[in-house]
Amino acid sequence: MALAAWHGLFVFGLWICVKEIGRIAPSEIDWVEAGVVSPIVRKQQNCGSCWAIAVASSVEAVHYMNTLQSVSLSVQELIDCDTENDGCDGSLDDLQKYKGGILDYEPNGDYTGSRHAVLIVGYGTDSDGVKYWRFKNSWGEDWGEGGFGRIRRHIADKRGVLGIFMHQEYIHCLWTDQSIWLHLLFVKLVSPSWFHIFAPLLV
Repeated sequence: MALAAWHGLFVFGLWICVKEIGRIAPSEIDWVEAGVVSPIVRKQQNCGSCWAIAVASSVEAVHYMNTLQSVSLSVQELIDCDTENDGCDGSLDDLQKYKGGILDYEPNGDYTGSRHAVLIVGYGTDSDGVKYWRFKNSWGEDWGEGGFGRIRRHIADKRGVLGIFMHQEYIHCLWTDQSIWLHLLFVKLVSPSWFHIFAPLLV
């Protein structure tokens, strides 16, 4: 499926922490199958709270990676703390048409300014050799591939499919016995754009 317009797709990604020098990352990984990310897909209903769902899911996963204990964080608390847009300003309407397969690149697409947030839960290569990112959406299990989708990776355009590489933000999670410290680093790559990657890194 190729979309004709560029949109801002916020992606919250789980990265593999490779501490051993020279270790090669696997050719594919799925954090859901590994038990790190919950297979339960939240449904945001009429509130554009995709950003809050993706953030909560991302931090839940990093917590599991560090403690091997599952937690369920409150999405509603994040929404309630957002004073800028009542917590419900985020969507990507064209993406609702997705039924399955790999979202592909439209070379002549223009950025439209729409925004949406998802959680990257893995990556792989399909039977035709097409490399993709697997992501968890927030529109319930009836959307896409059981609430999940795939988007093409390794394309020539530096913006990425749906403009996902136009902005990046990384969350560095530093863990102590008592608390979690989140350090945000904002990197602007292309303007105008609204894509962010929130990547929890194990340190």
